[in-house]
Amino acid sequence: MEVQFTDFANTAFTTFIVLLTRAILSQGLNFYIPISKVDINMDVAHHRNARMTEKFYFRNNVFTDHSPSVPTNGHTNGHEAINGNGHMNGNGVTNNNGHDPAHRTSSLGPIKDEYSLMSIDEIMNGKADGFIGLIPLVNAHLDSVEVDRPTRKQIDKYLDFVSKRASGEVLTEASWIRQFVQNHPAYRHDSVISPEVNYDLLRAIERIIRGEYRPEGLY
Repeated sequence: MEVQFTDFANTAFTTFIVLLTRAILSQGLNFYIPISKVDINMDVAHHRNARMTEKFYFRNNVFTDHSPSVPTNGHTNGHEAINGNGHMNGNGVTNNNGHDPAHRTSSLGPIKDEYSLMSIDEIMNGKADGFIGLIPLVNAHLDSVEVDRPTRKQIDKYLDFVSKRASGEVLTEASWIRQFVQNHPAYRHDSVISPEVNYDLLRAIERIIRGEYRPEGLY
């Protein structure tokens, strides 16, 4: 992952990655797909605006027989769940005594049925009747551990930013840079970045880093 413009964005992605690793370890999740599909994903990721226009191979079900609990599919924020007695427990997971066996990874069946093509939005935020999403998984993990209210509130801000970045609600730095260059009066739309355009771009980025400029749609 490339370095972001601001401390907030860098912290958001760092926090998400750390929490995701903890969720993987605590839930015993399985993200394995054939290495050939990983190679395809790496190639597709280099396409321009791949976040919005491309799809990537990803596991349909990351839970195993060793996963202690199963987040529910189809929710929007990872904070609602039903326990084995049919009651909401507010943590985005379904307890072992009430889980649907269909959510568990089976060792039977063709490998090709274990993964499918998904958009970045679907991978990060989930899709109805399909993969729950990485952010809901992180939310489920957070709800299963003790986190004080101020810390959780700040973490929720980070996860909300990552979620919106994945869905396209907010721009990536690369998209914003392209827009800045294309809209610059000195740019002649000939793929040549003049010193004037480059200087103004770097000055704008410096102002963003200092908190003096907040471009619409970037944060």
